[in-house]
Amino acid sequence: MGVCKGRPKCWSFLTLMAACMLCAAAVYLFISVNDLVRSLDCVLGLMVSLSAFSTSMGASVVSQLPTNFLDTARQVVPYLDFVALVPALVSMLFLLAAGGLGCIGTKRFCLAKCFVLLSNFVLLLTLGFYVVISIVALLADRPVFTNQWSQFTDVCSDSLPDMNLAIVQAQNAVNQLSAAGATPGQMSEAQSTLTQAQSQLTDFQRMCTCLQEVPPRLLLLRGAGLAGLLTTIFAFIAVNGLCCATGCCRGVARIQPSGFEMEPAAKAPGPAADVDPDDEDYDSEEER
Repeated sequence: MGVCKGRPKCWSFLTLMAACMLCAAAVYLFISVNDLVRSLDCVLGLMVSLSAFSTSMGASVVSQLPTNFLDTARQVVPYLDFVALVPALVSMLFLLAAGGLGCIGTKRFCLAKCFVLLSNFVLLLTLGFYVVISIVALLADRPVFTNQWSQFTDVCSDSLPDMNLAIVQAQNAVNQLSAAGATPGQMSEAQSTLTQAQSQLTDFQRMCTCLQEVPPRLLLLRGAGLAGLLTTIFAFIAVNGLCCATGCCRGVARIQPSGFEMEPAAKAPGPAADVDPDDEDYDSEEER
């Protein structure tokens, strides 16, 4: 209480500075998540392309992946980078309101206290968000994550020979039909099958490349997560210092009106009040 008492302007400035730091942390996380989102968008888009033909080898490969996860990812991933901005930016707005009202003067302290209390609630949610981001980033190279991610990456090594075999078979079919003098319609159909197999192999290889990019880009979120955690903790200190300085945690002191003099307190009644200092008996007892 003594540290922050009587310094509302100082704590208001620190609160405004914390709001600016939260904005910077949000932008940092947005940039870091953007690379991850591009890799995930690449994977999801190529999966759709591979499964376009239900009887193709690509559709067979995609069917081996967890469909529930893919359905959720298709709904969440396109907005993931913008969602990363929301917690810190909302906290920033409440901190700006609390700090700005604190700078105006004592007439706005009551309203500033309301925004201080709301800021604490929003900052708690922001802190939880950055804790989750940091944990995910820290576990990106640990077995608990890599074992789950292998369900996706194992498809690349297991299905590549089958994709190559499909191209070889399609090419042999084209060669045999050409040697046998097949009709143009038969040749066109065989050539279309070969082109489709080659296109799906290209998409499959690109999808595997994008899958391999995901764990390293998750690791890059460590810096953004740590920056968000430290900034949120600093914001907690600043806004609660402002709370203390504006009197959130104590009653309002009553100020005595000027020109008013309090009457001296009456002496408590007792034996001493009845003793006369000039009394000879009193002096004799003092000497004894």
